[in-house]
Amino acid sequence: MRMKHRNAPQRCRRIAGGRKTLSAAILAAVLGVVGVAPALAQSSTSGTSPAGNAADQPPTIVTAEDVANLEPMSPGFTSMKLAEATLEQLPVCLEYKITGITLRVIITPWFVYYFWTPHVEHYSPDLLAMSHAELNAMPWVEYNALFGEAYKQVSNVLFAKILSTLFGLPQTEIGGGRYLDKGWGKHQSVQFTESTIVGNPVAMFIDAFTFKGINLPQPADNSNQNTQRSNPSDEKQSGNKSGGNRGGRTPSVGGQSSGNGNSGPQVPIDTVKNWLSSWANGNTNWLPIFSQNLGYTQVMMMMANSPVVQSIKQLMQQIDAALSSINGKVGDSPFCPVNATPFEPYYLSGLDAYAWRLGYPVADPDKSLTIMNPLSRDKIATSSEEDYGKVLFNLPPELVKFLSPRWGHVYPREGALDQPDTSKHGAVVAERGRSLLAESKKPLNRIYRIPKYIMNGAAWSKMYPVQTICHRNIANTGADIEKHSRYAWTLWTSHDCDLFRHGIPIVTVPIGPIYVTPAIPE
Repeated sequence: MRMKHRNAPQRCRRIAGGRKTLSAAILAAVLGVVGVAPALAQSSTSGTSPAGNAADQPPTIVTAEDVANLEPMSPGFTSMKLAEATLEQLPVCLEYKITGITLRVIITPWFVYYFWTPHVEHYSPDLLAMSHAELNAMPWVEYNALFGEAYKQVSNVLFAKILSTLFGLPQTEIGGGRYLDKGWGKHQSVQFTESTIVGNPVAMFIDAFTFKGINLPQPADNSNQNTQRSNPSDEKQSGNKSGGNRGGRTPSVGGQSSGNGNSGPQVPIDTVKNWLSSWANGNTNWLPIFSQNLGYTQVMMMMANSPVVQSIKQLMQQIDAALSSINGKVGDSPFCPVNATPFEPYYLSGLDAYAWRLGYPVADPDKSLTIMNPLSRDKIATSSEEDYGKVLFNLPPELVKFLSPRWGHVYPREGALDQPDTSKHGAVVAERGRSLLAESKKPLNRIYRIPKYIMNGAAWSKMYPVQTICHRNIANTGADIEKHSRYAWTLWTSHDCDLFRHGIPIVTVPIGPIYVTPAIPE
């Protein structure tokens, strides 16, 4: 029997990415809610007759931006709110444990020195994963203000070149949203969503801690940047806790403030566009002015004075006591090096449009066996939904897993998904983006920045629209719906290392594990 691709009935994704005009019937229904005459909706169609055969009319797409034009969009979260929320979760999401003790050797011309050192594992809030229907509708306020419009323009140009080269199609504007076909009704389940994964600023907090205290990096000097700054008195006012925006100044791109009244350093939009274009070509030279626009200084000040610092210091005393029981040699810090760059993007699906928009088989042709297999194990679902299959006794485990409810599959790693719930869709898209970064070998046709560490494990805590505790399974962070299809998760990645890393490792003897902080729930 010929096996169908599991997304085959809904392969009508936005290959061309063109924004089609709403049909008369759909637009009339939408505008009728806000009191607009149906005749106006009919005049908005592209020459199609409302009386025509519905089956002969082309499919239409309602994007998140179309809905946003009818309803005001909530502001999302700021850099300061992101840092505060992540710091609060740090003690319970760290999952610090001692897993072994390593014998290492230092060899010099004068002596050979053998010693033991503890081998530890812990999680770190290295990344922030965002899912959003439109390229310029990210839930992170400062990030969207700085990059949103430039990101959309660069992605449009990039995808237009792809369409022109492959299909000879003219330039069209790309976007996301829900696929609608009048021949099949208004409630189609296929949607398209963008994935953005960037460095979480709180990752610096882990790298800054030593047994002697906290040593946060100093803000970069932007005096040589050709940018215009606001009045110093405005900076002092914005830093005053008694008033103003606690998250610092919202970025200003091209001299245009994002609307909160506090204008930050001005960055020409062409500067942002040029940097995004170079990033797509492999350049990772992050501009310090971007960090300043995203609230680097304010976040550093907040973290240095956060009450969480005391909690971490108490935690370090527990770690020190646990390490002392092993009698191993330790270094300056109880944590492994994180090597994550705050704010810098690691994955931008708009710049990975060739695979993210065209989808399978352009995306993940090497995963064809998994994609075509209805019993594949790359399913995403909550623990309770997976347990649902247990009632189907006397069936093979693979069949039980297949019959259980699901949110979606990791493969193929593209933006289209047969899932009507935008929250579940966003979670699957976020997991697809993380899966790309975790690849041991970068696929030839994908565009993303490879992390400086191997992503052995990951945990998730939802940041927006609601905040949740950490879970290993992203589906267990909840399915709260945001009406503009914008979602964000802190991505906690696992690190393991010897605490004293000088010399050459010889052998690691497993022990425990000895948990210093609670384990992250499934």
